Amino acid sequence: MKIHVTPELMETVYEMLRLTPPFKSWKLPHADDVNFYVLKSRENHGDCGIENERPFIRLSYRTHKTLFAVIATMAHEMVHLEEYRRGVRGNHQHGKVFHKLADSVCKHHGWDRGQF
Repeated sequence: MKIHVTPELMETVYEMLRLTPPFKSWKLPHADDVNFYVLKSRENHGDCGIENERPFIRLSYRTHKTLFAVIATMAHEMVHLEEYRRGVRGNHQHGKVFHKLADSVCKHHGWDRGQF
Protein backbone atom coordinates (compact mmCIF):
# COMPACT_ATOMS: atom_id res chain seq x y z
CA MET A 1 0.00 0.00 0.00
CA LYS A 2 1.27 3.44 -0.94
CA ILE A 3 1.60 6.12 1.73
CA HIS A 4 -0.65 9.15 1.42
CA VAL A 5 1.57 12.25 1.40
CA THR A 6 -0.14 15.25 2.98
CA PRO A 7 1.07 18.57 4.36
CA GLU A 8 0.20 17.28 7.85
CA LEU A 9 2.36 14.18 7.40
CA MET A 10 5.20 16.30 6.06
CA GLU A 11 4.92 18.66 9.02
CA THR A 12 5.04 15.76 11.48
CA VAL A 13 8.08 14.18 9.80
CA TYR A 14 9.86 17.54 9.67
CA GLU A 15 9.27 18.18 13.37
CA MET A 16 10.39 14.66 14.32
CA LEU A 17 13.63 15.08 12.37
CA ARG A 18 14.16 18.62 13.69
CA LEU A 19 14.39 17.17 17.20
CA THR A 20 17.17 14.71 16.27
CA PRO A 21 20.88 15.26 15.62
CA PRO A 22 22.29 16.97 13.67
CA PHE A 23 19.15 18.98 12.86
CA LYS A 24 18.62 19.91 16.51
CA SER A 25 21.94 21.76 16.66
CA TRP A 26 21.07 23.67 13.47
CA LYS A 27 18.10 25.31 15.19
CA LEU A 28 15.86 25.07 12.13
CA PRO A 29 12.49 26.82 12.42
CA HIS A 30 9.62 25.04 14.15
CA ALA A 31 7.24 23.27 11.77
CA ASP A 32 4.60 25.93 12.52
CA ASP A 33 6.91 28.44 10.81
CA VAL A 34 7.37 26.40 7.59
CA ASN A 35 4.86 25.94 4.76
CA PHE A 36 4.42 22.38 3.48
CA TYR A 37 3.05 21.60 0.02
CA VAL A 38 2.38 18.44 -1.97
CA LEU A 39 3.72 18.27 -5.54
CA LYS A 40 2.25 16.21 -8.40
CA SER A 41 5.58 15.81 -10.21
CA ARG A 42 6.84 12.40 -11.32
CA GLU A 43 10.40 13.75 -11.77
CA ASN A 44 10.94 16.07 -8.82
CA HIS A 45 10.95 14.28 -5.45
CA GLY A 46 10.91 17.56 -3.57
CA ASP A 47 12.34 21.00 -3.10
CA CYS A 48 12.51 23.84 -0.66
CA GLY A 49 13.02 27.55 -0.61
CA ILE A 50 11.87 30.83 0.83
CA GLU A 51 8.72 32.71 -0.22
CA ASN A 52 7.69 35.95 1.43
CA GLU A 53 10.50 35.44 3.96
CA ARG A 54 8.98 32.12 5.06
CA PRO A 55 10.56 28.71 4.35
CA PHE A 56 8.64 26.10 2.39
CA ILE A 57 9.20 22.42 1.67
CA ARG A 58 7.41 20.51 -1.09
CA LEU A 59 7.34 16.73 -1.64
CA SER A 60 5.77 14.84 -4.53
CA TYR A 61 3.06 12.34 -3.70
CA ARG A 62 3.85 10.49 -6.93
CA THR A 63 7.44 9.62 -6.04
CA HIS A 64 6.95 8.59 -2.39
CA LYS A 65 5.53 5.14 -1.77
CA THR A 66 6.82 4.52 1.77
CA LEU A 67 7.18 6.44 5.00
CA PHE A 68 10.93 5.90 4.86
CA ALA A 69 11.06 7.61 1.46
CA VAL A 70 9.16 10.60 2.89
CA ILE A 71 11.54 10.75 5.87
CA ALA A 72 14.67 10.55 3.70
CA THR A 73 13.48 13.20 1.25
CA MET A 74 12.38 15.47 4.08
CA ALA A 75 15.85 15.15 5.63
CA HIS A 76 17.39 15.99 2.24
CA GLU A 77 15.24 19.11 1.93
CA MET A 78 16.06 20.08 5.51
CA VAL A 79 19.74 20.05 4.52
CA HIS A 80 18.84 22.51 1.75
CA LEU A 81 16.91 24.59 4.25
CA GLU A 82 20.04 24.80 6.41
CA GLU A 83 21.99 25.83 3.31
CA TYR A 84 19.56 28.71 2.80
CA ARG A 85 19.99 29.67 6.44
CA ARG A 86 23.76 29.75 5.90
CA GLY A 87 23.43 31.84 2.75
CA VAL A 88 24.16 29.13 0.17
CA ARG A 89 22.08 29.78 -2.96
CA GLY A 90 21.83 28.85 -6.62
CA ASN A 91 24.03 26.30 -8.36
CA HIS A 92 25.92 25.35 -5.20
CA GLN A 93 23.01 23.45 -3.69
CA HIS A 94 24.76 20.09 -3.98
CA GLY A 95 28.18 21.52 -3.40
CA LYS A 96 30.64 21.36 -0.56
CA VAL A 97 28.26 22.65 2.15
CA PHE A 98 25.48 20.28 1.12
CA HIS A 99 27.79 17.26 1.17
CA LYS A 100 29.23 18.13 4.57
CA LEU A 101 25.76 18.55 6.09
CA ALA A 102 24.40 15.44 4.34
CA ASP A 103 27.35 13.36 5.61
CA SER A 104 26.45 14.39 9.14
CA VAL A 105 22.76 13.57 8.69
CA CYS A 106 23.53 10.12 7.27
CA LYS A 107 26.08 9.37 9.99
CA HIS A 108 23.64 10.28 12.78
CA HIS A 109 20.73 8.36 11.26
CA GLY A 110 22.64 5.34 9.92
CA TRP A 111 21.62 6.00 6.32
CA ASP A 112 23.46 5.03 3.15
CA ARG A 113 25.10 8.26 1.99
CA GLY A 114 25.03 7.11 -1.65
CA GLN A 115 21.22 7.01 -1.59
CA PHE A 116 20.81 10.37 0.12
